[in-house]
Amino acid sequence: MWLLFIGCAPPPYTITETEKAAQTLIHPQAFDIEKSRADFNFFHTNYKVKLAYPSSDIYNYYHDELTKLGFLVFKDGLLQMEGPTKWSMFLESSSEALVHQQMGAWRDKEGKRYFHLVQRYYSSYGSREEMFEAEIPNNSNLHVYFQIMDYEQMQKETKIIKLIDSLPSIIQRWVLESVAAVYGSNEG
Repeated sequence: MWLLFIGCAPPPYTITETEKAAQTLIHPQAFDIEKSRADFNFFHTNYKVKLAYPSSDIYNYYHDELTKLGFLVFKDGLLQMEGPTKWSMFLESSSEALVHQQMGAWRDKEGKRYFHLVQRYYSSYGSREEMFEAEIPNNSNLHVYFQIMDYEQMQKETKIIKLIDSLPSIIQRWVLESVAAVYGSNEG
């Protein structure tokens, strides 16, 4: 999965007290914490926790805390979900790691801000055969990514991603290389 941010920044956004409270949410067992804010009203926190797979602790933590703050489970759009997704598994090509992933999403009552949670276990194996036989991660290092972004901007980016995904692969590659040359790589 990749996220592509194209275009100009939306107008300046005034952060509400409720959103400020949401930005401070970090699971009590977190370590290696990193926070960042982009110029276009995007806030990102990532960290790790030691939890055995499949853990629902992180999703439940964010759900409980965001619900207390008045946020609602996101029920449409990019994720097409209500509540947490099922745990999925895929090979991450850039690191050749097997990834076990679960996501969740919420929105504010006004529908202006979107809150996205991604939880991932990354596993490395000696051979591809071992990797493809693995049903559970080979460690308990859960990587947590929590993002707060402008809902309208996210919808625009989703439409762009869907458009790019509908193109033939050779054109997709050209578009992504062109965007990376202008805005910088989407890997990171």
